[in-house]
Amino acid sequence: MTFLSVVIPVYNVRDYLVRCIDSVIAECDNITYEVLLVDDGSTDGSGRLCDEIAERLSHVMVLHKPNGGLSDARNYGVAHAVGEYVFYLDSDDYLVKDGLRAEMEAAKELGSDVVCGNFYYNYSDHVTLFNDQPYQTFTVEGGEEALRLLIEGKYYQNFAWGKLIRRELAQKYLFPKGRLFEDTYWFHRILHSARKVTVVNAPVVYYEQRDGSISFQYKLKNLDILDGYAERLDFLLTYYPVLADSHKRLMAQTCIDHSWMICRYLKNDEKKTAIARLRCVVADCNLQENALLNSMQKRKLQMIMKSMLMYKCSTILDKIIRKILK
Repeated sequence: MTFLSVVIPVYNVRDYLVRCIDSVIAECDNITYEVLLVDDGSTDGSGRLCDEIAERLSHVMVLHKPNGGLSDARNYGVAHAVGEYVFYLDSDDYLVKDGLRAEMEAAKELGSDVVCGNFYYNYSDHVTLFNDQPYQTFTVEGGEEALRLLIEGKYYQNFAWGKLIRRELAQKYLFPKGRLFEDTYWFHRILHSARKVTVVNAPVVYYEQRDGSISFQYKLKNLDILDGYAERLDFLLTYYPVLADSHKRLMAQTCIDHSWMICRYLKNDEKKTAIARLRCVVADCNLQENALLNSMQKRKLQMIMKSMLMYKCSTILDKIIRKILK
């Protein structure tokens, strides 16, 4: 049986693709595996490059499809996967030496349904480790304990990439098409159904931080993350109400962070739409009614709901004061 299926969506990343695939091949020399390259209607020659790579590498399969976005490409790829585990990897990212190997060893030894690792933010001139605090590899039960760690965000986050996921789970829980931050709608469901979740003490992925990527283009659709969090809140209230306030605190801070991005990057018409959308989330989810919020979070939410100009001026003043105190 094939042990691992690596699903790599490909869209206009010709300059990064070989690096990505070479890093996968280097990690998988002692296992049975497949690499599924999902060409999502690329227009820069990435699709042809995928075919060229598959001609010389027997483990690589290319799936061509019309452009449907990242979620659609992942869903298309995982539908064709046959491995015991699925590993999502974005085509402009690449693997850290021995990181995926550490995840696979943990999966084999412990039989976990999900295995998560650390990662690097890979900038043009430096790298930053996501969790730079020392910790040992550990395992928790799926469900409440695993979801608590997700909300805390210390050991793993929503990102689809960088995790080993048992194929049955990956094929059961697909990504919502047409959404940004699609994994925000997805990973809590994986953890809910997992019996065992392992966190390995190893960086696995170099997460590329490039100016042309989705992460660097703030727009109205970035607020999709709030809809994903609201959907997760409904899920928690149904299955794990004890975690609801912790998640609402995370939502509140996310609203605060996005308020600044709205003020800074969106133009007037989009800004009005975004503010209205954000305020609806705050009100509908009762984010202000949460004893876990600190005084600054409460103050900022009050300003956001009353006057975005007041919030913007207060935030600028806070930044100036912090610089002076430094």
